[in-house]
Amino acid sequence: DPDDSGSRSMDAVSPSAGIVVAASDAMELFGSLGRSFETPTTTELANQPTGSGGFNPDLEPQVGVTLEAGARANVAQRVAGELSVFRTTLEDGLVPFEVASDPGRTYYRNAARSKHTGFEASVDARLHPSLSLRVAYTRVNARYEAYETDSEDFGGNRVPGLAPNRFDGVLTFDRGPGFIEVRGLWQDDVPVDDAASGASPSYFVADARLGLDGIAVGELRLAPFVGIANLLDETYNASVVPNAFGSRYFEPAPPRNYRFGLGVTWGS
Repeated sequence: DPDDSGSRSMDAVSPSAGIVVAASDAMELFGSLGRSFETPTTTELANQPTGSGGFNPDLEPQVGVTLEAGARANVAQRVAGELSVFRTTLEDGLVPFEVASDPGRTYYRNAARSKHTGFEASVDARLHPSLSLRVAYTRVNARYEAYETDSEDFGGNRVPGLAPNRFDGVLTFDRGPGFIEVRGLWQDDVPVDDAASGASPSYFVADARLGLDGIAVGELRLAPFVGIANLLDETYNASVVPNAFGSRYFEPAPPRNYRFGLGVTWGS
């Protein structure tokens, strides 16, 4: 049939509500509840493993419900912290995969139900008038609760592409027009497929940046900087391709590299 014309209609009501309560002058509590709705893109709908044309009649939109609660606090105007816990339940989650007959092309299918629970904690501190520190930690437990294909059952497995633990910190020294910034990131191993057959190894990477800000040249304000990414020249994977065919999951990061830049502001 040379005529692959057709249409798909998708709609949903996605309400959300939030509340913030000032527990004291230095602390506030917050909470929110919301429903999300994500439709497949036209590309995701058009790519069908069977090779058929037109829109995929079996691919449904992803629907989620998220509950979040937490607290923010300031201590002596020098330390600020935030802690939040969350739980997201996804129905018909959009999952990418590849097939042997067409490697490198991404197709999508629905996972019946998955659950993401965890927490995020961060602290911002002014250690000295010229020295500040920010650290953050994220914990995510993302698993399929119900997900079956024609040949396999992935229920209970971790959702690929998400690191269960992540820790990063930024130390900044700023004095006058100059600044130096050092950032470190540690990320846990990342599962690469629905079957939980492998993972991208954990890694630690550090970056550095230094520059000047507010240099006056007539009506211009100049802000030159230089940055060094992957300062320790680590070998690691910057990202993964979930469910890639032939175990081609890994996308390596570049070795140590440099960036130079200049910000220019005109007038006041």
